[in-house]
Amino acid sequence: MKLIEHGYNLNDIDEVIAHLIKEKFIDDESLIERRINYLQNKGWGEFKIYRYLLKTGISKEFIHNSLKKYLNNELEIKNIIKYSKKKKEFEKKVRYLISKGFKESLVLKILEKKEDEI
Repeated sequence: MKLIEHGYNLNDIDEVIAHLIKEKFIDDESLIERRINYLQNKGWGEFKIYRYLLKTGISKEFIHNSLKKYLNNELEIKNIIKYSKKKKEFEKKVRYLISKGFKESLVLKILEKKEDEI
């Protein structure tokens, strides 16, 4: 859109974009992989990452497939354990972790296992 505003020809723009994609300077796959890794390292859960990516205009199917492919399940579990220490009461832990975007079933499974170990 900016190139059009500056008066560039649509055919030239399409040609340049096609070349950039071909040479992997524009690569949606690596972009979403880096974004998922970054957000997960920030402590975000799967649902929060999904909602964020959806707001950016990426298709639901592409997000869903990318999350299956790039979401680190071990890091998800470590993040749940890490953030569960911030609250003392079980119900507050669950609500807090769900608000961070973690799956309720996974949160309950990990917290119950952790409670059994204590």
